[in-house]
Amino acid sequence: MADLRDATAMRAILAGNVIRRVVHAGVISGSKVAPGDRLRIRTVNVAETIWLAEACGLAQIERLIALSSIGVYGDQPGIEPVKEAAPRLGTDMYSCSKMAMQSVVLGYRLDFGLPVHVLRLSSIFGPGRRTPCFVRALLEAAEEGREALASDDTDHRRQFLYIDDAVEAIGLALAAPSIPDFVYNIAGGTWLTEGEVIEHARRAVPALKARVGDVPPLGLDGRMGPLDISRAAVDLSYRPREARRGHWEIRADPSSLKGMPLAWLCWLLTVRSHESEGFVT
Repeated sequence: MADLRDATAMRAILAGNVIRRVVHAGVISGSKVAPGDRLRIRTVNVAETIWLAEACGLAQIERLIALSSIGVYGDQPGIEPVKEAAPRLGTDMYSCSKMAMQSVVLGYRLDFGLPVHVLRLSSIFGPGRRTPCFVRALLEAAEEGREALASDDTDHRRQFLYIDDAVEAIGLALAAPSIPDFVYNIAGGTWLTEGEVIEHARRAVPALKARVGDVPPLGLDGRMGPLDISRAAVDLSYRPREARRGHWEIRADPSSLKGMPLAWLCWLLTVRSHESEGFVT
């Protein structure tokens, strides 16, 4: 194990072990992780990517998968499906750091032949997430008996990606015999207003008290159409659970939720996703 900031240690690990395929997920994964710390965001997401790419190139690995974000697209000019070639219009420090990270690995790919590919992930949710999450906030409000307030904004729709789908996409990218393209969109197939998310949550937990109002949207997905994931479907055989089941749904037995710690609640809902035909948070 080594700190990404230790370039010498990373080179030693890759040179001294039979490591052929690498996933680069050692980044600041959202604007709320280091709020206001611009230097840290740039250092971790950009400089440390350079050191890792250099170490991977020296070790002549077979494949590097770098994880990026939907945030690079920013506010698009329309709501057409967003393909990988869409303009990268992100403006906040986090999104700009992800765009810079992609430029770094692209340079290593084109100039040095590094076999690197980028997965642009939408908003991940599910058990184990540590940073603020809209879905978890609704469950916490229901558990605590308080009202949740969400935005009535209909432009910034949420494109959720369940943790299992994210892991599956990474696994497919690692295992594929060959990958023809450099960048792939990875999303869960949802394109919902915060009010629509509330309605799904209320069907699962009728006790949820929530409403929409004139407040800023909690999500930072940007104003855009749904991510086009057809390239990942063709090249990686990626299909999110929503597509396999045909609809997005949250299910739970309200009688089993009383007094249940939030961590167990998330686990229970995850298990039930494999027992029903619905999509569960």
